[in-house]
Amino acid sequence: MSVQALPFVSVQADWDDVVREVASNTIPEGTFWIACYLTGKQSVQGSVIVKRTKENDIQLEGKDGITVTNLNSRTFQVECPELGVKDITVYGPKTDFYPVKGKAVSRYVIYVVFVFF
Repeated sequence: MSVQALPFVSVQADWDDVVREVASNTIPEGTFWIACYLTGKQSVQGSVIVKRTKENDIQLEGKDGITVTNLNSRTFQVECPELGVKDITVYGPKTDFYPVKGKAVSRYVIYVVFVFF
């Protein structure tokens, strides 16, 4: 029986806040981190720059070995070519609820889609 190592991608927990702040023009530009891991290989620690375009869309730009593709305001794909990691889809929070008056809590539902290579 052979064992196949699966990649692991870790994303800054509040990445969606950064995107939301840039989208609402609260800040002109922001960044968040992403790390890719694969057993037996050196990890890749990168970042994503979030910018508004002239058309008021959001642009994500991967740095330091990370490639990202913006799918929509709550979803993007990650690739770490150095590790052969590709097509990892990251989803942002689905719902907010208010268990304490005036304090929102986001319930994060994060799905990671692995494509075996």
